[in-house]
Amino acid sequence: FLKCLNVSYTKVPKTKFRHLDLQCSLFGNVFNYKAKNIQKYGYPVEVHEVGTDDGYVLDMQRIPHGPANERSYDALPVLILHGLGSSSAPYVILSNGIAYTLVNEGYDVWLGNFRCSFEDTRHVNYSHWQNKFWNFGLDEYGLSDTPAMIDHILQTTNRTQLTVISLSMSTLTTTALLAFKPEYNTKESCLHHCEHSSELNH
Repeated sequence: FLKCLNVSYTKVPKTKFRHLDLQCSLFGNVFNYKAKNIQKYGYPVEVHEVGTDDGYVLDMQRIPHGPANERSYDALPVLILHGLGSSSAPYVILSNGIAYTLVNEGYDVWLGNFRCSFEDTRHVNYSHWQNKFWNFGLDEYGLSDTPAMIDHILQTTNRTQLTVISLSMSTLTTTALLAFKPEYNTKESCLHHCEHSSELNH
């Protein structure tokens, strides 16, 4: 299976990361605009913390309904996943983005963030400047992050299935999840791959 370790981080002396925690804090404040941007367009937003089986804590944004309609407990949940080195930010910058379009159509939209998303990730034991924090790859995206987000959504919404929309790198991770953990085939009613990735070189 594909493995993409961030080896460039492990070869840099710790002194190089002296101010990284401060930078992460600043990034968190700057990139907090995602929730603020959603609110700016008149949509309600919830921020959920999701724990993985190996100690990472991921942030997810939820847009439960549009500005013109009330929350519907029959709304189908949709999980939108991003590509490599990105986050959920591109989906909420423009007022006509896919997240808002789906919400306006009556879906319960969840925006996922993998552990590679700098501003949306922390670990219960490691700081960003520690080598062990960065010791992960595509395996963990697919077999730890993705199922954690799916399970959290289903548990929160009290539903048995959801729709997943994946982009680029996340097409690999969602495919891997269904192959290595086939029980998730019954949890995804529909899987949409956009800009499918078949290979990732490092």
